[in-house]
Amino acid sequence: MPIMTEIEIQNMAQALYEQDQDTPDATSEDYLVRRSILNAGIGFWEAYDGTEWASLYTTLAENSIGGDTTVATDDTQSDCPTALVRIGSYIKLTNGTDSVIYARKTPQEAADLVAAGSKDRFFWISGKPNAYKINWNPKIPETYNGWTIEYPYYKRASQFSATTDVADAPDHLFLVHYLLSWLYKNEDPGKSREQFDIANALIQQMKKINDISILDYLDNNIGAGFGL
Repeated sequence: MPIMTEIEIQNMAQALYEQDQDTPDATSEDYLVRRSILNAGIGFWEAYDGTEWASLYTTLAENSIGGDTTVATDDTQSDCPTALVRIGSYIKLTNGTDSVIYARKTPQEAADLVAAGSKDRFFWISGKPNAYKINWNPKIPETYNGWTIEYPYYKRASQFSATTDVADAPDHLFLVHYLLSWLYKNEDPGKSREQFDIANALIQQMKKINDISILDYLDNNIGAGFGL
């Protein structure tokens, strides 16, 4: 399964499509249109058959863009990373030596517990995509001021925005053939279908490998219990 940057994917598609190395300039309309097609391919892969892709599981330590990584005294909320889709069943706060665990509750469970005056440590998620928030119960005490937030989560697939970007999909040949299927779409429907069939076979192979390994991956790297 070759791993390629966006420009390497574009170069390979150009070579197969035009049999030359004259890939459009990265700022040109042609290149940017091809990037949009590749990003559509990433979306196709991300949603394919409801697959839980191992490569989309991550942790706050690995990917914290847009998210808070520490807590402060009296915090009642913390921002989640913008890529977050759903979070794990626990959050750990740590100062490097000591740690405490907050268990996840559904919003309804949390509302009932808060109304009852619960002092148990738990959290719930509110907000919307790109702006999810962690709600803490009780509010962060002074004892935990400055402590690091740690948790696993399932993220959205990254889209191409630079020539050096690398897609989350484990086999980038899929994106090459997905792009080719669209380049041929109007001029040669037969070749377009042929390229899409190759892309579809590659995504099925990715899913087959992923489905075999995902449970072991979660047990060894992330842990179970995901869902908002």
